[in-house]
Amino acid sequence: MGGEIRSRKIDGFDLGNSPGDYGPEAVSGREVIMSTSNGTKAILAAQKGGADPTLIASFLNLSAVARRAWQEMSEKEKNLTVICSGSHGKPSLEDFACAGALTKAVLILGEGRPISPDVTAQRAVEIYEGYRGNTLEIIEASPHGRDLMSMGFAEDLRRAAAIDSLEVVPIFDGKAILACIKR
Repeated sequence: MGGEIRSRKIDGFDLGNSPGDYGPEAVSGREVIMSTSNGTKAILAAQKGGADPTLIASFLNLSAVARRAWQEMSEKEKNLTVICSGSHGKPSLEDFACAGALTKAVLILGEGRPISPDVTAQRAVEIYEGYRGNTLEIIEASPHGRDLMSMGFAEDLRRAAAIDSLEVVPIFDGKAILACIKR
């Protein structure tokens, strides 16, 4: 069991919300049940809205998810919708900038093809580029990032900012999140 309430591990749970909690030694070959403040709601809303597949992205797996999203868009002639989970029910800088980074990566993959991001996607790219791609600076500048630093979780921010450190594409199948790992 893993999860957090207000960024703190839930009493009685094995894991909290820190990226370091979910290393291979803790989760490999295991089913993990996780509770989050916002991510779960966003994933369920995406699927309810018709997202198929429902891919889960972060700075950590950005390029892997962009490649899979581009593949889905190309093969099935689908649009890409990016949903940010936010923080405490409100939009968050780090999620919006990550959406911009993902949009930019997909645009690069589709260079020369007719892709037209909407105004919100264009703004997300601008926000990401405004930080010159410095993901740690983005996270540290966010209210949630500042809260985490004040609580002693600065290392979590560094881990969460490690762009493209994972080659995994988590996919929600309607019941569970399955990790598709590139080999």
